[in-house]
Amino acid sequence: EKQAAETSPNTLDDTTCMGTCGSTPVPLSPKFDALLIAQPNSFDRATANKADTKAEQRATEKQAAEKRAAGQGVSAAAASEALEHDFTCPISGEVMEDPVIAADGHTYERAMISEWFRVRQTSPLTNAPLDSTAVIPNITLKKVIADWRAARHAIPSSPPPLASAPPLSGLSASDHDQYHDDPSPGMTSPHLTESIGAKEIEQVKSMVYSNYSSSDEILLVRRVAKVQNPALTASFKRCQQKIGGKVARLFHGTLGQSAASIADEGFRVPLEFERADSLQETGQLTFGKAVYFSKRADLACSFGEATLIIADVALGRVWHAEQSLPALDYGRMRMEGKDSVAFGRTQEHACYATEQAVPLYIVTYTLVDPDDIKTRYDRSTLEATYDRMVSAKTIDWDMCLQHIGRAGRVRQRHAALRKLGDCCRDDQKAVCARLPETLLRALREQCLTIEAAENDAPATWLALRLCWNAAYCHQPTQRLLVTKLHASTFVELLGHWNNDVVDRAAGVILNLSQLSKTARTAFWETGAPMALARLVAKNADGLLEEPTRGGAGVEPVPHCLGAIANLAFAADTRSKFLNSTELREFLTEVAEPLMDSWHGEVREEATRVFSCIIAGGKAPAEWLKEGGAEVFEKSVGLED
Repeated sequence: EKQAAETSPNTLDDTTCMGTCGSTPVPLSPKFDALLIAQPNSFDRATANKADTKAEQRATEKQAAEKRAAGQGVSAAAASEALEHDFTCPISGEVMEDPVIAADGHTYERAMISEWFRVRQTSPLTNAPLDSTAVIPNITLKKVIADWRAARHAIPSSPPPLASAPPLSGLSASDHDQYHDDPSPGMTSPHLTESIGAKEIEQVKSMVYSNYSSSDEILLVRRVAKVQNPALTASFKRCQQKIGGKVARLFHGTLGQSAASIADEGFRVPLEFERADSLQETGQLTFGKAVYFSKRADLACSFGEATLIIADVALGRVWHAEQSLPALDYGRMRMEGKDSVAFGRTQEHACYATEQAVPLYIVTYTLVDPDDIKTRYDRSTLEATYDRMVSAKTIDWDMCLQHIGRAGRVRQRHAALRKLGDCCRDDQKAVCARLPETLLRALREQCLTIEAAENDAPATWLALRLCWNAAYCHQPTQRLLVTKLHASTFVELLGHWNNDVVDRAAGVILNLSQLSKTARTAFWETGAPMALARLVAKNADGLLEEPTRGGAGVEPVPHCLGAIANLAFAADTRSKFLNSTELREFLTEVAEPLMDSWHGEVREEATRVFSCIIAGGKAPAEWLKEGGAEVFEKSVGLED
């Protein structure tokens, strides 16, 4: 960075029970389950009326407390905030519209607890198994909330804010032909319908839940909006007829504010090869300038924030990739005679024309910690948590270690790694002086392995970025990282499928071997020069002449050549190169021709390889400062 199977809750509508909201359960009848399941009409009316009376008394007491607070100098706003907390659903974190009591005695928003029971038959607050997923409407609390809203001059109560047909006991989905759903805030568009059939909503939800898998978090659908844009549909059909091939229904992750734009104008192909969203985890787009989709809802979620788009995608002629190809764009795909890229490892697809995909539904969701639903770790919340860390003195090392370590969630790990990488860049010496050994061990075990990169490539890339920034021109840190993280750690990552990870690993080797003799020796012992040389040879053909076809692009060649040059700068390396048949062939067949590459950085780094071999570990300070490129002339032969 310095350089370069659903269970619909049964509902007893003829009964009323208060219960409590928040985290304190009200004692319910010992025969709660029997009342809900076996004898729904035998609910004790006296008990219900008693609960009503208690609820009204509690509401009256709270109103009196609010008045007393005002008399004691406590603002009405503060008292109102306290009440708001009591009216908040533990799952959604929002004031309830349709509160219901579950079998655990706690009160939840109806639609949220309905979604929870699709995923788990446990108490959201205690994780204890529940014998029943039936719920009782908390009519009294609903009235109290409505009165509280009215007192605050709030907007009148509206239907439940989640795209879920109320699962009323005894009524089938066909009895509720339409359920009106308001689009999410900020998603206003003439092409987003507010009326969706209950069966259709159920189909959308089933698609999302069946294709979402995560051990870190639970996804709960909040609402579904349908896209109806005749122009986009017509354009898609024309494209489908033109390119042929299969049509797949896939997921696309996005941000809430982008959803309405996509409903209005369709998907947009990015203008650059780099990711434009600062919250995205890796630098390069995996398959270049394309719109990305996946069969996996969890993967799509990782590249968006609380919003999924379900789209039909015309795949056309498919390029089945085995590694990332970050230099692809529409023109190069046409030259290859392909329309889309399919990557089997992640079930990911990339399309290069906007008309290849048409949005069908916009699904908003919330992610909750399965062990603690009150914990929020969406990316924006985590970013705000880490915003205060701007230097070595302000870093919360304990929190960073917790998030990066074994117990850390994926998004927590990403946020911690990104912030530490920023601090290493901006306050390098002070941060490096404080790097805990436990943190380095967590990096090696949780982020910098092939297995870790396979499961979470963004975390590996961010960990490499941290090492890159920490090691740049800082000899003590170069020696520390090689000693604690091991040279073999970075060499193994050169074999990963993700070109962004490979490029960053090569860059770390370049930086680690810049000044430290210890690092250079360790990398020679682990076979780093040959691994780097093979990567260069693999990508060299497209660097001798201007590119005429798609491929992996320039990266990681410049960093690989730079790392080889650094490793060559030692008294005994000339013989190592010339006595190794494979390395000698690399010099004559690959490195030397690359000194005439069309790409300037490749030319410079290829030249520097030979300069460093000739230098033999000794050179004037100015020569080292300038990189040694100007010392060597092509007329000097290898035999010399």
